[in-house]
Amino acid sequence: MWYRRGRIDDIVTDASDEPVLGPDGKPQRQERLRRERIERYFQRVFENRSRRLRRELGPGLSDEALKAEVAKRTLIVLRAHQNAEYRDVYDILNRSRRAGFTKMQIRATMDTRGS
Repeated sequence: MWYRRGRIDDIVTDASDEPVLGPDGKPQRQERLRRERIERYFQRVFENRSRRLRRELGPGLSDEALKAEVAKRTLIVLRAHQNAEYRDVYDILNRSRRAGFTKMQIRATMDTRGS
């Protein structure tokens, strides 16, 4: 869903979130930015789910119990194209795990045009 709701890419942006262009007129890219943005995205999702669950279950729940409940109730489904690099898929799953999620699935998509 994050590709549908917003971009997580490696394009360098300025303070107004506009792409910074290089000498060739094309947006500058840094692989590090994509990894950082993915990490922040999963952290925000986990924090949002934690706040929502805290309101639902009440303030008496400990932080550890809350984290466990969020992890138990959330399933991360990663849909990757058949040509996706394994390291990219692994990296995304690892970053979601570090954010606190524990239930994950991988689904591959195939380009069926021309068949």
